[in-house]
Amino acid sequence: MTDRILLSQDRLLITKPGIDASGSPADPDKVFDSDWAFGGALIASGFQEFPYDSSTNGDGGFLAIDFPAQSYVPKVVLFHAVPPTGYFSSSSSQEGKLWLRSFSTKYVSNSDPNNYAFDYPKVTSSQILVPHFRKFGSGQSWFILSGNSWYRHVSGTNGQLYRGFCYIVFAG
Repeated sequence: MTDRILLSQDRLLITKPGIDASGSPADPDKVFDSDWAFGGALIASGFQEFPYDSSTNGDGGFLAIDFPAQSYVPKVVLFHAVPPTGYFSSSSSQEGKLWLRSFSTKYVSNSDPNNYAFDYPKVTSSQILVPHFRKFGSGQSWFILSGNSWYRHVSGTNGQLYRGFCYIVFAG
């Protein structure tokens, strides 16, 4: 399998299918390179995971992803992520794949199926703030339609749940 994505602290490189990103591919073989002049400077990038704690649902709090402080609010790309060691369910392993989905959490009201709510991250000059889930499920006001990307590092139904995120912070 060819590694098409190179993600380091100061660079993001994505290549065309079949081109290895770990070498020095020519520009025509790249889909994106943060070193390109028009690509914007890369401030930070990485993967961050947090233990999921259902007691924080509905508290209005945030999970904080820190990056080097800037004198302005930079542009951010954020994805829900499940690492290659993650399990969605009792036997569904990622098998060496990184799972990504653009971030937002969509809810529907338990009492009114036409009432939707969305949660989005907030960005400051030094943090990406991911909102805790609203109270959801049986007996609560909301049900999650999409955005519930918790996972375990072990198969089965026991073990700590986690929420994971891949992020890219650009200057400009």
